[in-house]
Amino acid sequence: MNKRVEEKRQHERTNEPALVLIEERQYKVENWSTNGFKIVGFDQDVKTGDCLPLQLQLNLNKGGKEFTNIQITTLIEVIWLSARRDKFGAQFLNLTKLEKDLLQDTIDQIHKGKITLLNQPNQLPEPSFSSSQRSQDSDSAWPRLRSKRVLYTGIYVVIGGVLGYFSLQAVYDSLTNLQIKSAVVAKPTGPVVSPVESVIVKEQGILDEFYVYEGMNVKPGQPLFSIKNDELAERDIDALNREIQSSRVELAEAQANLRKAELLNQQEIEKQQSYQKISQTELDSARAEVAAQTEQHQIAKKDLERFASLVQEGAVSQQAFESTQSRFADVEAKLRKAQSQYTVAQISVESAQKGNFYDGENLISDLPRFTVEVEKQRQLVQIVSQKVRASEQLLNQRVQELQISEPQRQYLLQPSQDKTLFSRNSFSVVYKAPIPGSVVRVTKASGNPVRPRETVMVWQREQVPPTIDAYLTKDQADQISIGKPATVLIPTINEEYQAHITKIDPATSPPNLIGVTQTKDSKSKSVYVQLTLSNLSPENNNQLMAASGMPVILSIPKQTNLFNRLAFWLK
Repeated sequence: MNKRVEEKRQHERTNEPALVLIEERQYKVENWSTNGFKIVGFDQDVKTGDCLPLQLQLNLNKGGKEFTNIQITTLIEVIWLSARRDKFGAQFLNLTKLEKDLLQDTIDQIHKGKITLLNQPNQLPEPSFSSSQRSQDSDSAWPRLRSKRVLYTGIYVVIGGVLGYFSLQAVYDSLTNLQIKSAVVAKPTGPVVSPVESVIVKEQGILDEFYVYEGMNVKPGQPLFSIKNDELAERDIDALNREIQSSRVELAEAQANLRKAELLNQQEIEKQQSYQKISQTELDSARAEVAAQTEQHQIAKKDLERFASLVQEGAVSQQAFESTQSRFADVEAKLRKAQSQYTVAQISVESAQKGNFYDGENLISDLPRFTVEVEKQRQLVQIVSQKVRASEQLLNQRVQELQISEPQRQYLLQPSQDKTLFSRNSFSVVYKAPIPGSVVRVTKASGNPVRPRETVMVWQREQVPPTIDAYLTKDQADQISIGKPATVLIPTINEEYQAHITKIDPATSPPNLIGVTQTKDSKSKSVYVQLTLSNLSPENNNQLMAASGMPVILSIPKQTNLFNRLAFWLK
């Protein structure tokens, strides 16, 4: 029995004899542990970093009477190699927890002197891992290792499931939502009850039609009434003429840019076609060179094998054999170079098919950029053309309205009972509600003349809903936009509301928000964001008025594409 050697390393080692089977060849192992080992007498071609499959065989002997054979199949990595290449050190790559525990238990038993290892497996009466003659210590180790494996597996599954759920939830939230804690319920800036206001006209004319009635609630942009005025039509026609001329100039510029972009794009396409032909020719040449060098390599290999036999028989000198070896090495180097050039030629062909070409250092392609520019200019020409056509149609409509209004003037000068014949065809200006509110009173009737700054209607603004003031960093502000929905949580009253972003102002300086925890990055929160609460009942409105100044937590969906955010997060 070889003397055991204990080394002060990370893993406890032993020099007891062990065997490994690599590619159906058996080798002796020295100085092995649960981490790796050293092989002696190795006669195969390997290099540092190679991964090899093997079978480790441990032939256990207890007191010369009880025998056990342990066989473990795994992968190893070569970590060092001797100068003569007959010895190398390796480490195990994928031992299971059970296999590591089994090897460690075996090493412990060896160091305690309870078992020894045999050199040859044929000395065993029956080389089976489950032999009925194994020692009592080995019999007791297996149930313990199985119990540990089951326990560890259960713990890993439970912990992995819990961590996986919370990790996925956190990743999803971080990719899709912003959590903002630097926000408060804004204090009302105006009176609780909105004042009554007058709606006055800016032009002189005739009240044509009312679109609302007293007591009616109106929304922003909703029509209130219209006034007829032919002088406005004439001014509108002049403005349309100027707009049409400007649009035509813009259209001419867009068409010129489109022609230029199409020319550049066509030139790039022709350049790509030429490079595809060149790269295909280079590929064919490289393929032929590889075939020629392969044939030369085979001839040189046969010569080398023939000279090796002759030099052993003494028919040729050692110098002639070494010269043949040199020629073979030269041919092999040329073959590898030809193969490399063939690979580069293949890549060039593939790149050319994708619209790129290799200039010797980098892949270059302007075709995608020119194609996008052509499409952009085409869309711009289409947009400007539509703008010109729409302006021309509107101009024709205004001219017709003005032509109709002239006989209307003459008609209105004549005494008559019915003067509504042209009332719907004359030019009119429509007044619309700028903000939400309700109509309190209508002071004029349809058909009455009005002068500038004369009151036509009295209305009351809608009560301003409560708002949320928040301060974000620039990176956070880049991920939201006006109109985006948000969820507002007020922890003090434990209530949740829906809101939408109405304002983003990067120029407003952040104040010290009362009730909001100040952090190290508070100074970087330089973008002011205002959110308006929606769908509030009167009770909710009163409750929020009382909660002004309280801190809130915002959850805002990000507008950035989910896949882009995932790629950014994985970097």
